[in-house]
Amino acid sequence: MNPYNFRKVFIRYVALLFGLMLFIYLFIILIYSWQVNKEVEETSRKQLQSVVETLNNGQSVNEGHPYFIVQSNYIVSNHTPFSTDALQSDITADRRTSFMWKHHHFYYQIDKGLLNDGSMVYSLSDSSDYEETKILLYNLLLVLLLITLVLIVGAAYYLAIKPVRAYELMLERHRVFIQNASHEMKTPLASVSLGIDYVNALEGTHLSDGSKNALSKMKNEVRYLQSLITRTLNIRQEDDAVMMINAAEVLDELIEQQNDLYAVKVRPAYEHPLYYMIAPDKLKQMVTILLDNAVKHNSPEVSIELLAKVEGGLRIEVLDNGQGIDAKRIERIFDRYYRGNPSIDGSGIGLTLLKELVTEMGGTIEVKSELNKKTSFILNL
Repeated sequence: MNPYNFRKVFIRYVALLFGLMLFIYLFIILIYSWQVNKEVEETSRKQLQSVVETLNNGQSVNEGHPYFIVQSNYIVSNHTPFSTDALQSDITADRRTSFMWKHHHFYYQIDKGLLNDGSMVYSLSDSSDYEETKILLYNLLLVLLLITLVLIVGAAYYLAIKPVRAYELMLERHRVFIQNASHEMKTPLASVSLGIDYVNALEGTHLSDGSKNALSKMKNEVRYLQSLITRTLNIRQEDDAVMMINAAEVLDELIEQQNDLYAVKVRPAYEHPLYYMIAPDKLKQMVTILLDNAVKHNSPEVSIELLAKVEGGLRIEVLDNGQGIDAKRIERIFDRYYRGNPSIDGSGIGLTLLKELVTEMGGTIEVKSELNKKTSFILNL
């Protein structure tokens, strides 16, 4: 599962919400402008039609309808509050039949028509009130857009932070549960450890070498479990101490443990010593997971090799000649709770934990497999 990136989610919410509001505002502006322009044009055309009909009938035009007449590209009659020079330079040069003219702070819709004598009449319709209303609306919507942007940022933050809060709560409950469960395991493990010490103290002289060796291994495993519990109970402490160790000795111990527990024998394929800077318990945990999987997912006749070498980093390989893994399943074997073979006991979290440990150390894990031939897990740490 990919980690939750609050910054990206927050920016995405802001962009989506702001884009939606901007679309709504632009839609309002376009619809309003279209409606206003349509009304202005209709009014202006009606005024031009009235002026043309009046002049063609030889009548006087109402003083409320400013107009001027052009013949041979020159103004011959000016019935407007503007100078002839201003009209000549700004309006008559425009070849459009209908357009908007701005003069100082006033707006006029210009429409031109043809009179019966062949001259051209220009009708001016004052649309300043319409334009001022449009500008007022634009400014008001701009202010509302800025206010909405602030509200959008707040809403986006709430939507983005909500999953984080839920995740933090779930994580805290998970941590408390693990710590409680681990704490309850301390007492029985301590009892087992004391029991081993008691047997060694009272019966040590009468025990065979094999029994003493078995008790020693039990004691080591109890210590290992106690160290895991200690790390769990101190979940917020820094990572396990990294130190220079002979990794071959840890691998020898794990091979001996596996050979004692199962009928399958693991063969070492590495040289002594293998000095490397690593946390011993993490190395033990990772290799144990690999060996357990190699044993559990194959028949007792399988051959397992544990290879290791130090070349810049520590390379560990667990190789077996067992049943192999289908190529389609290799992509999923590191998914939490995924079990390639449900008939085999297991929780499906071992390889997930392994991948997390390797990633924390900045390493890589590689899987190579052929059905019914071999499987190889390679750790590069």
